[in-house]
Amino acid sequence: MAGLLKFVRSRTLPHVPGLPHHESEARQKLQKELFDFNKKTVLHGFPHKPSALAYDSELSLLAIGTKTGQVRIYGAPGVEFYGQHESNCAVVKLVFLPKQGRLISLLEDNSLHLWEWNLKDGKSALEVVKSYRLADTKKEELAKEEEKKEQEKKEAPVEEKEKKTEETKEGAKKEEEEKKDDEKEGEAKKEDGKDDEKKEEVKKEEVKKEEKKEEEEKQTEAAAEEKKDESITTVCLTSDAEMLLLGTESGDIYMLNVKTFVPSEQVISRDVITQNVVVELRSATGSVEAILEHPTDPDRFLVGYRRGLVSLINIKTLHSDHIFSFNQDLESIAWVRGGRKFVAAYADGSYIQWTVDESLKSLQTATTPYGPFPCKPMTKIDYKTSDGEDYLVFAGGMPRASYGDRYTVTVMQADVHVAFEFTSKFVDFLLVSESGTENGEDNPHTLIVLVEEELVLIDLASADWPTHRLPYLQSPHASAIMCTAHHSAVPDALWKNIVAAGEKQDSLHSQREWPIVGGKSLAESSERHDLLLTGHEDGVVRFWDASGVALKLLYKLNTSPFFVSEQEAHQEHDGEWPPFRKVGTFDPYSDDPRLGIQKISLCMASGSLAIGGTAGQVVVFEMGLEEKEKELHEIYVQIIDRDNFIWKGHEPLTPKDGLLNFPVGYQPLTVLQMTPPAACTAIALNSEWGLVAAGTAHGFTLFDYIQKKKVMARCTLDASPAESGSPKRKTFRKSLRESFRRLRKVRLRKAHTTESAPEEKKEKVDKEKVDKKKKEKKDDEVKAEEAEEKKEETEEKKEEAPKEDGKPEVTEKPAEEKPATTATVEGEEKEQETKEDEKKVEEIAPEIEKPEIAKAEEEDIVEVESGKPEEKPAEEARPKSPEKTEAKEDESMPSVVRCLCFARTFLVNATTHNATLWAGVSSGAVYIYTLTVPEGEKRREEEATAQLGKEIQLKHKAPVMAIQVIDGSNYPLPDTAAVSKGLAVEPSMEGNHKVVICSMEQFKVFHLPSLKPYCKYKLISHHGAMVRKIGFIKYTSCKNEEYNEWCLTCLSHLGELSIYSIPQLRKQILRPCIDKDDIQAVGSLTFTKEGEGFYLSSSSEFTRFTLSPRVITEATCVLELEEGMRPPPPQPEPTLVVAATDAIAKVTGDIEAATITAVNTAIDKVEEVVVGAIDKVEEVADAVVEKCVADDDDDKAADDTAGEITADITQDSITDHITQDDDKKGVEIDLKSDVKKIEDAAADMNALVVTAGGDQ
Repeated sequence: MAGLLKFVRSRTLPHVPGLPHHESEARQKLQKELFDFNKKTVLHGFPHKPSALAYDSELSLLAIGTKTGQVRIYGAPGVEFYGQHESNCAVVKLVFLPKQGRLISLLEDNSLHLWEWNLKDGKSALEVVKSYRLADTKKEELAKEEEKKEQEKKEAPVEEKEKKTEETKEGAKKEEEEKKDDEKEGEAKKEDGKDDEKKEEVKKEEVKKEEKKEEEEKQTEAAAEEKKDESITTVCLTSDAEMLLLGTESGDIYMLNVKTFVPSEQVISRDVITQNVVVELRSATGSVEAILEHPTDPDRFLVGYRRGLVSLINIKTLHSDHIFSFNQDLESIAWVRGGRKFVAAYADGSYIQWTVDESLKSLQTATTPYGPFPCKPMTKIDYKTSDGEDYLVFAGGMPRASYGDRYTVTVMQADVHVAFEFTSKFVDFLLVSESGTENGEDNPHTLIVLVEEELVLIDLASADWPTHRLPYLQSPHASAIMCTAHHSAVPDALWKNIVAAGEKQDSLHSQREWPIVGGKSLAESSERHDLLLTGHEDGVVRFWDASGVALKLLYKLNTSPFFVSEQEAHQEHDGEWPPFRKVGTFDPYSDDPRLGIQKISLCMASGSLAIGGTAGQVVVFEMGLEEKEKELHEIYVQIIDRDNFIWKGHEPLTPKDGLLNFPVGYQPLTVLQMTPPAACTAIALNSEWGLVAAGTAHGFTLFDYIQKKKVMARCTLDASPAESGSPKRKTFRKSLRESFRRLRKVRLRKAHTTESAPEEKKEKVDKEKVDKKKKEKKDDEVKAEEAEEKKEETEEKKEEAPKEDGKPEVTEKPAEEKPATTATVEGEEKEQETKEDEKKVEEIAPEIEKPEIAKAEEEDIVEVESGKPEEKPAEEARPKSPEKTEAKEDESMPSVVRCLCFARTFLVNATTHNATLWAGVSSGAVYIYTLTVPEGEKRREEEATAQLGKEIQLKHKAPVMAIQVIDGSNYPLPDTAAVSKGLAVEPSMEGNHKVVICSMEQFKVFHLPSLKPYCKYKLISHHGAMVRKIGFIKYTSCKNEEYNEWCLTCLSHLGELSIYSIPQLRKQILRPCIDKDDIQAVGSLTFTKEGEGFYLSSSSEFTRFTLSPRVITEATCVLELEEGMRPPPPQPEPTLVVAATDAIAKVTGDIEAATITAVNTAIDKVEEVVVGAIDKVEEVADAVVEKCVADDDDDKAADDTAGEITADITQDSITDHITQDDDKKGVEIDLKSDVKKIEDAAADMNALVVTAGGDQ
């Protein structure tokens, strides 16, 4: 009957919450305004695997290339450009075209690409406009050579061919005659020798095949060598930015036209460069390692080869002016300002200053700064002049035996000598000098060093050379990131306190302004402050400003000074040689992993902070505006109260004794140490009640940090893996298998009941035997199914047995034993089984239950009698197992506490609300506690108490990932402290509260306080996916600020993002976001309250995305260029003009002497006409001159007697004037006719030329 009612309701009701149905047009339009997925809006952090560095001193832009083919451009804070090559090859070199807004990138596959900043939609965009590959030009040269050879063969003289053909014909006749004579004599011999001939032919064919194979192998080897020899090793841009010189592995230098991006036909070969070198050294020069243009002479270039040879050549005369050689491999060269000297670094850790003047040709002595013992190569060197002493900067060169594993960049200026030490491998460095120096010196002010894991800028203009504080490109992975938390709309007071504390930590950095200021950001400054918190392996919590494009570090909280650990700071010794100075923040090594931060909870209303660590430590902090000295208070809380429990993990951390100095910022209030010291898996903080809850793999506890007392502790080891359906065993395949088994069982039972049901009285007796037989068959089928299930279960246990080796086995209480204080709410077991049977047909398909359905069809809900505060958990009444329990920390244990939350809601009845604590466990259990918290002045005197109110056990037993209570308006309940301080809207407390429980497989909504199911959504049935991250997000319409919806947002283990309405759980969108194989990205994702998210796309970089079209954080910036800075593109020659010139050249080349004479006659004719016309023009000109002179005389006379001239104007004078004008017009007509004759003569000449060409 219940199944029939459910069927009727599902067909008659207009909508069942959660079921997919057709959305109206208005709803679809609203969905577009609320939800829109943008996979990547901005990147925060440091690029993964950097490989190249470049700087444009004119535009003040910094470029970084990576090994994955990415190009990043950075200017002023907020100015960022991203580019990605089509191929994922590593970027080897980057070269800016000064002032042009262009960049050339060299990839590992010998391809060159020209990037440009172009305006698109009002902002600058970085895009590739041209590409070139050296291997393609090499193929074209080989193809041209083959074509020339073929043409030479075709143009061979015909006579030689005819002679050859005649000779072959005569030879063929003679051979035929000889064959005829020999045929008669050797017929018998031929029959005997057929076998020998066949054998010889087979041998010849085999020899030919072997020869072909050898030739093919030689060709492939030669092609591979050519490809290797022609790989580009270095590039050099000329000072006029018109040519790019390409040094290759073979030693040759190619030239690329930057405007057209087409290679020049001129190739500077190695033989030309080394023409003045001894013959023995020419063949062993090696690859081109460096090409540098002379500072004052743009025609001279310094070319350095791998084997230590350096040549100064003139590219116009192709003459080598000077040769410099050394017996060590060359690593790097650099000019000294003025061009009279240059420095060269070598593989033995030494460098030499060479002079170019003819008067000073003597070899300079090699200097090894960290000798005399063998040293590592000095990979790069640079030399800059200044008003005072000059700067010498080089990378590497450390003593091989003692400090060969150090990554250093050394700066030397007179007596000042510092070896800056980094914790990751060196990539490149650059020196930034002042632009437009009038005194002719470089005067460098900043040293930019790029290493594999961070970027460091050193201020050379300040005393002691401090480092700059980075406004972006920070390394969030300075220590491995273990957890993240995001907080939107941070109050101004808390924000200012955090910034002020961070500025006091910033006293050791440079006070000069950030030197990279190129570009202009178009993004509006945000008044809202967003905070991103990251917990690290070394016990540090970092506070990041995530309000805009640039992720800036605000404050760093270090917890390691509070504990006695194995991690000790290395002390620097004065007078140490080499003079190391450690710079940078990247430090991947943590000597004590117990310090790791696992969970973070921040209360924005009060500023209180709680963190949970790897060793079970929970530290509660408050914001301190002044330095303090005090002792650290620690409380131990026993989670497991069994005497037979043995912990085999790490030891707990020990707080330091005595007075400790705490600087301005977050200062510890108390330390809670949970035992056994398993890692903290969940944490919740409520500053208004002064309570903090923390969970581990063995249970959870509630702690009063105001009175520094334990309120309660609960062990969750009462559910064995067999009972709980541990998630490590319940795979997707097994879940589907169980569903199909239940489906078959239900069908068999229904068929059994329907076939065995009583029919009409007349047919009962006749069909009694048939029914019995059918019943026996069905029973046999059911038994067979059960036997098959048992067999599969035993096989699965055998498969999983080796996986369980070494994992803890905990002896628990028997399943039939329950606490004496519990009472079931369900009916009898038979009624429950019938309800379950009615449901099992629909468990495979996604289904949503109505609130009117009987309570707990899928859940076993246990209510606990209230009235007595739970000082000790119910485990005390449980009999202890005689066997000892050995356990280690394991996140896959069913007892792991996954989530904790505080809420003021209705739990006891529908009229009064009280404080509650909710705890979700991996076994699918949810524990709900009612809290009694004294108010006002009694808070410090009276104790807070907790009482177990209700307990929920989800039947599918999947881990509970998140719990959220929603009010009558379907809004999540805000933090009570935020409501009391006016930072959040007060929720609706009129009743009708609901709770959303998100497990790893499905979402469920229950009414409060009755805990009747409202609806559910089975994620694993819909998409075959498991929940990994949950967020409750407020989505605001992009067209109407006043309209918003709170929705549940989920990330699955497949990397898909989905949004569901609350409380109906109706799916809104489903979008792929992350690769399912990227475990790090899936595990690190964090949602924001406004519809954005962060995840680690690499170990060093966050990718930011958005699900709301209203909240989009992206780099909108523009690069402003001066007019005329970028040269115009070269104009191609018109095709018609080119074709005409080619045709004329061809015609003139084929004209013979007869045609030339015809043309000459036409030219003579034209000359006669032109000469006649010129004579006539001269006559007319003379007449005009005479007339003009007469007119001048008349004008003078007219000036003398103006009145008389006026009186002489008569009809005759007017007619004379008109006739004069007619004479002038006649002259013009005669001139036009003469010009027409000239044109006709020219046309005749052209016609003669064309006819002559046609005849030819």
